[in-house]
Amino acid sequence: MLSSTFTFHEQFGGDPIHLEAAYDPNFDYISVREIAEDGKPLDEFVDYDPVHGGSDDEITALCDDMLKHLRKQFAYERWCANN
Repeated sequence: MLSSTFTFHEQFGGDPIHLEAAYDPNFDYISVREIAEDGKPLDEFVDYDPVHGGSDDEITALCDDMLKHLRKQFAYERWCANN
């Protein structure tokens, strides 16, 4: 699994949200959990399946962005390993 951290800022001056996402290339989904600024987990991982989306449009958009990023990162790392 490939893992990365993301920071999102809520609109209108909200506090930043730090998320860790782990990508499973075999099944093409991510597992996401909230983490503290220092990287310590605040929640357990929750799977995000892009076919079903999230609980609302905002969460779906955030998860789709993370998934796209991790797909590209996985493809790049795979390409680098083969060249």
